Amino acid sequence: MNLYVIASSGGSGIGNIDKPYHNLTQAIDAARQFKNQPINIWLREGEYFLKETLKLTHADSRFPHAPLTISAYKNEGVILTGAVKLPYWNKVVDSNVLSQLPDQARGFVQVTNLKQYGITDFGSPKSGGIELFYKDEKMQISRYPNDKNLIISKLVQPNTKVIRKYKGSIAGKFYYQGDFAERWSKEKDIWLHGYWFWNWKDENQQVKNINTVSKMIELKKPYHYYGYRKGQEYYAYNLLSEIDKPNEWYLDRDTGNLYYYPSHELNDFNYPEISVISNLIEMNDASNIVIQNITFSVARHNGITIKQGSNNSIVNVVV
Repeated sequence: MNLYVIASSGGSGIGNIDKPYHNLTQAIDAARQFKNQPINIWLREGEYFLKETLKLTHADSRFPHAPLTISAYKNEGVILTGAVKLPYWNKVVDSNVLSQLPDQARGFVQVTNLKQYGITDFGSPKSGGIELFYKDEKMQISRYPNDKNLIISKLVQPNTKVIRKYKGSIAGKFYYQGDFAERWSKEKDIWLHGYWFWNWKDENQQVKNINTVSKMIELKKPYHYYGYRKGQEYYAYNLLSEIDKPNEWYLDRDTGNLYYYPSHELNDFNYPEISVISNLIEMNDASNIVIQNITFSVARHNGITIKQGSNNSIVNVVV
C-alpha cells in the first residue's frame, strides 16, 4: 500500500497521490490500520516543518513481511526540520543594550523576540537549548575569546583534590588574568565551557560570581566531578557584551529577545532559523521500519534516536 504526503501547513487529504495527506502524522496514523501488508509512506518534495517530535512506538511496529517504509518519493528532495523561521528583525535601538555591545557591532546587531513566534521553551545554555542557523549553517553563540581559550591561572583552594599524582581543587573557584571580565558587569547568565581537570572531560558550568578586583571566578554548584586544575583551559559564552563579530548571537531568556550579528543582509529568501525540537524522530520499541532518502535538519539534539526494537533500517539519509 502506498500513502502520499505533501509539505503543507494546513488542509486535508485522503493519502493517495492526487489527494495526499498534509502532514506525516496523518500517514503514520493510517499505516497503523494495515499491519499485515507492506506500507510505503512517500513524502513529496519540500521542507516539512515539525512542530513536535515524531514518535514511533510499539504501536507502529510491523511484521517482517510487512515493513513500514518512510521515504522521499522517487528522487525528490525532502527535508524534515525542527526549525522555526525568524522573519521579523529590527536594528537594536535600546540604549541599554547598545551600551553593552562592542563598538564594532553597534549598528549591525539585529533583534527579534521569540515570544512573537510562540516560542517560550528556550532550553538551557548548559545543553539542549536553542541554536541559531543561517543558510543551513550553525551560528556561534557569543563567546570570549573568539578562537582561543582562557587559562586557570591559580586555584582558590589548591591541593584539595588529588587524582594519582595530579593535584587540583574540589571547589569551582579560581583566578584569571586580564581585564576582560570588567565589561561583563551587566551580564545575566554567564557560562563557561572548560576542560577543568582532564583534557578529555569537558563540561559547561554556570558562573555564580566574578570579582574583578581580585580577578576571581566562582562557579555555581554542583562543581565538576573531577575538580579543577591550574593551567586548564576554558572559555566564556552566552554574553551580550561579546557579540563582536558576524554570525554571533545571544538570547536574553528573561525577555525572549534574540540578538544576532548577521554576516549578510536578511531578506525573504534567507531568514535565520532556530531549533525548537529536541529530536526529530524517536523510535522506541518499534520494529521493521525503514527510513530512507530524507535529509534531517535543525534539532537541539538528534535527527533520529532508536531505543529497543529490531530490524530497523536508516538508509541514505543526511543529518
